[in-house]
Amino acid sequence: MREEEKEEEEGEEEKEDEEELEEEKEEELEKKRKGMRKEEEEEEKEEEKKKKKKIKSRNEEKRNRNRGRRKYYEKEESKKKKKKKKKKKKKKKKKEILVGEEEEVGQNEGGGEEEEEEEEEEEERRRRRRRRLVENEQKKIHNKIDVQVEKEEMSGEKVVLDDDDDDDDEVRNVPWLQ
Repeated sequence: MREEEKEEEEGEEEKEDEEELEEEKEEELEKKRKGMRKEEEEEEKEEEKKKKKKIKSRNEEKRNRNRGRRKYYEKEESKKKKKKKKKKKKKKKKKEILVGEEEEVGQNEGGGEEEEEEEEEEEERRRRRRRRLVENEQKKIHNKIDVQVEKEEMSGEKVVLDDDDDDDDEVRNVPWLQ
């Protein structure tokens, strides 16, 4: 009987050992699963952070765009206000001038000639300035044409200029002029 008991005890011990091994294996599997879960959770957290960053950057871009638009419209509004103020000032000056002229006409008749001379001088200055601007633009265009002609001559292409005697020579095969 003792042998049977020993065998039974040994069988029970073996079963217990096997159960312990199985439990250890299950624990290891659970640890691996938990580790996998943690890794997956970390990956998900990283993805969420990336999404939040993208959303944040998009929102910031929108804010900047809106801020830029707002500044632009504010500048436009301030320009309009300045123009209105200038117009009001001009109207006031005209009224004052008209009122002043009426008073001056009663006192002396020669006061209006000086103002007319000043206006004529201003107009003449404006004309000269416009003329200079136009001449400078023409010089720039002619310089560009000259450079283009030189390049084409160096490359061996044929350059065709207007043959008529007027001063508006144009290069006909220059694409940026056409």
